[in-house]
Amino acid sequence: MSDGLILGVMILGGVSLFWICLTYFINTLSGWKVLAKHYAYAGDMPPNIIKFQSAVFFYARISLAQYGGAIHFAVDETYLYMSIFKPLGFFEKKLRIPFEEVTKQDEIQTRVWPKKISTRFSARQCPRIKFALEQKLTARLETHWGALSGVPKRQAL
Repeated sequence: MSDGLILGVMILGGVSLFWICLTYFINTLSGWKVLAKHYAYAGDMPPNIIKFQSAVFFYARISLAQYGGAIHFAVDETYLYMSIFKPLGFFEKKLRIPFEEVTKQDEIQTRVWPKKISTRFSARQCPRIKFALEQKLTARLETHWGALSGVPKRQAL
């Protein structure tokens, strides 16, 4: 084998390993892995999927990860589904959170979405992990499929 080919394979392998480690680190910091321990789902997403949406994940009120256009959402009568776009979450499980366990926390203006109001949610089994969805996406989920409208509103933490 030529030295150029070996070098190319080593560079490609190094970049791939770096990317996998980086996405693993981000997904761990965001709380996705903790949510997956309680709400992992191996099945298919419902057909009413909304692709390439943004979400900000918080742990204990600190914004740790923004998935800009990398989260897919779907709802059915009883569940909120989320998955990460594959290049950012090769080994991450999809989430299926029952609506009865989703709590609407408050509305916030996030720094990562200037001049946009977001609605922050949490799941009962992981109350310290919050995820904020843009108000437009929240409204679309509520009106188009009607599932989030029954989620109780809570006072800001």
